[in-house]
Amino acid sequence: MNNRSRRTVALAGLVGLLAGLLAALGIVAIPDTYEAQTRLAIVPAESVPSSEIPGYWEVLSRGQANRTAAEVLAQPRWTEAASAEVGTAAADVAVSAGAIPETTLVDLVVQGPDPQGTVRVADAVVRLGTPVAQEVTGPFEIRTVQEAAGTVRNLAAPPVQVFVALAAAGLLFGLGAGLLIDRLYRGRRGSRRGNPGFPDHPSAQPGPYRQAPGAARPRPGPGREPIDSPTATMRNGSTSVGGNPARSDQ
Repeated sequence: MNNRSRRTVALAGLVGLLAGLLAALGIVAIPDTYEAQTRLAIVPAESVPSSEIPGYWEVLSRGQANRTAAEVLAQPRWTEAASAEVGTAAADVAVSAGAIPETTLVDLVVQGPDPQGTVRVADAVVRLGTPVAQEVTGPFEIRTVQEAAGTVRNLAAPPVQVFVALAAAGLLFGLGAGLLIDRLYRGRRGSRRGNPGFPDHPSAQPGPYRQAPGAARPRPGPGREPIDSPTATMRNGSTSVGGNPARSDQ
């Protein structure tokens, strides 16, 4: 690799590195999103006779009750009411609920821009939506197994990790692009050198006369031998150079 190729690859790598840093700066500038999770359990109500509890557990094992409760808790009306109660815009909050397979558990997940506000929204959704969910699921109770407090986590990656990852990716991409550009340039230049019309082609360089393959040889003039004939015999027996008879001093 010559100096020009090294400069091309280095410049492309630098451009890729700067592009990666700018992309990382844009991502880091995005506000963080926090997530809190509340886990609920569906159990037979205390009013159920003890002799009938096994049958209720059999019903719960089918998963219909916790799926119904999850659908009720995920309704937008609870999100809007909880956000208004906490003082957070409903558009900035996302609430989802899902039943855990083969269990009677329900996970309520809330995402928001503020850690404390996200926890408060999760608690408000459970408090507002639980009475309705219990009514539609039948003679069951919804109990909180795990509260949202203590489960908050930041979904955004650490800024240092973002900068390092995107800078490395940009650098590698730039180096690869530089190698590709240099290879294309050298290939194009080589193909032009193979063209007789290109100034660097050997046939275009000054030097001895070269006759193109297949071209007709020049015909000598009257009384002249071809220039490239080995020797020409003169009429008086002497040799001539270039087709001109040599004079004899004898």
